[in-house]
Amino acid sequence: MNRQVAARAVQRLQSAPARLLRNNPRLGVRLGRSESREIRRLFVDDYEMRYEIQGDTIFIANLWHTRENR
Repeated sequence: MNRQVAARAVQRLQSAPARLLRNNPRLGVRLGRSESREIRRLFVDDYEMRYEIQGDTIFIANLWHTRENR
């Protein structure tokens, strides 16, 4: 893999939670119907990020490449 491409992907994945919090934390698609938890899914490049919103905080629950069989 090209190191520059990998570095850009890591940078985008690291900055995604901050961008979500600043701009629109509910941008991702909501998963499930739980009233007590707000789990959402967002695609960042070739990665799927699942995160939970708790007040003013975003917790990354899972992160994987979309080529993985999940």
